[in-house]
Amino acid sequence: MATRKRLVLFVEGEGDVMAAPVLVKRLLTEFTAWDCLSLDPDPFRLGAVNNLFGKPEANWIKYLQIAAKGGNLGGVLLLQDGDIALKRGQSFCARDIGRDLSRRAHTTGAGASFSVASVFACQEFESWLIAGIDR
Repeated sequence: MATRKRLVLFVEGEGDVMAAPVLVKRLLTEFTAWDCLSLDPDPFRLGAVNNLFGKPEANWIKYLQIAAKGGNLGGVLLLQDGDIALKRGQSFCARDIGRDLSRRAHTTGAGASFSVASVFACQEFESWLIAGIDR
């Protein structure tokens, strides 16, 4: 039997750290993915997507490298709020931001050694998290 690969979550805030794993566990269960994946119990809290560009751009690479050091990394899932204003008055475009993050992630082995996916909720990110709360 093959070893299950780790899925690591990168989230924005404190509430996301608690709710996102519950939501992703439900999705992995629904898609019967537990035979090939294990979910890291402790998501990385990155703050807003603005913290991954400009001067703090190196943070994105640093976080990916730390996640990879845990060994057997299969993927990183970045869950971020997309209804924000970027620095310098830029408008937010999930496609452009995701593409840039993926391009920069290649320097850490993303795309070859592990996968990276960026998901931006452009409206009502909180409703995703509410759906992930245990009742």
